[in-house]
Parts: sequence; structure tokens; C-alpha cells
Amino acid sequence: MIKNFLKNKFNSKIFFFFLTLFFLFTASLYAKKLDLLNIKNWVLIGENKRGEKLFYEKNSLKNYPELKLSLTLLYLPSDEIAQRCEEYWMNWFLMNEYREVMWSGIPKEEKAKCKSLKYGIYTWQIDCKKRNFREMDFVWYNNKGTPVYTRKNVGISFLFIPEDLVKTLFDKFCKH
Repeated sequence: MIKNFLKNKFNSKIFFFFLTLFFLFTASLYAKKLDLLNIKNWVLIGENKRGEKLFYEKNSLKNYPELKLSLTLLYLPSDEIAQRCEEYWMNWFLMNEYREVMWSGIPKEEKAKCKSLKYGIYTWQIDCKKRNFREMDFVWYNNKGTPVYTRKNVGISFLFIPEDLVKTLFDKFCKH
């Protein structure tokens, strides 16, 4: 069937045109992801079994007395981030007694935002002595690099970095 389709010169030109467009589109998406990692000077902290990665920005690391530090983190989640985001909003609406959510689900605009999430950038303060952290702020971006969710002075975010990556972070930076 494909041989017959490609025998016609017009069909083969269309096929190669769309193949070229597909290649350019995927190459540009891949290049954007690489640019994010190269421009910001990100260093890999760790990767978990689900393929999620945690990086820190080399120039953001600041040490303070008493084994405290602050740094900027880049979290590349798995595809399940959309589901985690939707579950958060469903729980939030239910806790706040928005009964209409029981009937219609989360609002379409929140669902669309959840599905568009690609990566999050966090600023953390870490207390190595107490082995805890505080999120100063975070921004979640879509695949176009546009902020979707932004919070300042949060304490802890609704789209958290998984515990296994946080443990790797503490193991790397809080060696006594």
C-alpha cells in the first residue's frame, strides 16, 4: 500500500514534506529541552526508577552557617505529573466543599493546565542538621516555557518533588 502511495510523485512529495516537518518539529522540541539544561548550567543530582530527574543550578548554591544552604532546583517529572496535579485539585475542591466538582470534575482550565506541565523550577532552603527543607518559591512551566503555576513563599508545594529524589539531594549536599 505504501509502495503504491509513493509511486505517485505528488504523493511522495507530500509524504517527504510531512516527514521533514515532523523531523523539524521533534528536533526543535529536543533542542528546547537541551537549551534549558545547558543555558542555566544545571547539574544532575539524580534520577529515579520512573525516569524523573532532579538538577541544581550550579551558580545558585549558597552555604550558610550551621549546615544550611539554598539552591535552585529543576525537576523533570514523569508523565504522571498531570494525574498528580488533577488529584491535587480534586482533593482541594472536595476539602473546600465545592460540591459541584463531585458532579462535573475539576474545571476544564485547571485540567488543561495540569496536562500541559513539563517541568518545575524550585528555590529551596535546606537545613542539613535537621534534615529538612523549605520551599521558598516554585514555578511550573508548560512545553513552550510559559509559567503555568507560580508561588512565592510557599513552604511546600502542591506538586512535590518525589521523596527518593529528595533523599538523593540530601545525600549529595548534606554529608557530615
